Amino acid sequence: MVAGASNTLFYLDGTLAASTNAIPNPASDTSFRIGRQYGAYGEYWNGSIDEVRVWNGARTADEIRNNMGLLSGDTSGLRAHYTFDQTANTKLIDTQGLAAGTLTNMDTATCWETVAAVDVTTTNQTVDWTTETVSLSGTNSASVSTVIWTNAANEAAGELQVSSLPLAFGTNPLTVSGTNVSGVAAADSVTIIRSLESGSDNPTHYVSKLGSHTWPFDSWATAATNIQAAVDTAAAGDTVIVDYGNYLEGTQITIAKAITLESLYGEDWTTIGGENS
Repeated sequence: MVAGASNTLFYLDGTLAASTNAIPNPASDTSFRIGRQYGAYGEYWNGSIDEVRVWNGARTADEIRNNMGLLSGDTSGLRAHYTFDQTANTKLIDTQGLAAGTLTNMDTATCWETVAAVDVTTTNQTVDWTTETVSLSGTNSASVSTVIWTNAANEAAGELQVSSLPLAFGTNPLTVSGTNVSGVAAADSVTIIRSLESGSDNPTHYVSKLGSHTWPFDSWATAATNIQAAVDTAAAGDTVIVDYGNYLEGTQITIAKAITLESLYGEDWTTIGGENS
């Protein structure tokens, strides 16, 4: 909610949902309240409250959207910040240390719900083909007892205590999830792309129907069985040599770098079947 001089705006998930006339400020000697109306009516909020931030100026739509999750950027105008992260007693902690509050009309034995939180701080990135594993950085709430990671690219999984997560070639969607003692789950994810290009160590790549299709396809014995795989592995300046035969690729061959693609025996001995692609 943004209370301005001429109106009051209500945002839902960063999008303006409703607006009304300006709400008069309460008297200066009125206590600041969360979840209860000012004045004689004293109506209460019928719902859940997880986090409250109080700023000393009207926030813009961009400022609201950019700080919906973790608080970041300029916080100089933040006057109070209530995270409701404690799990006991009736003291409402202000992370700014300016205006701690008191929780009323609640049973401390039953009202607190322990939540789970998992945050992966490692950013999406592309790594070299030599990078076989990656270590993720992040945080989780103290209530999360076990954190599990999974890699959809190679179906690997394990506990996050393992610092080196194995990477497959190509796109690796890594998901980190955790469950607290109450059974509440949380998850976060990051994508690591392991480059298929083998670099200058293997300047020639081979394609043959008789090959074992073993990356980086640097001999006839380990040759790729389709042309696109060898093209994807080649770096700029590399050469891809194709054995005789008709190669049914099933789609167009995409070459987006300066490489040489040639037939071992010439154009009469090597054909590509696009299968109407």
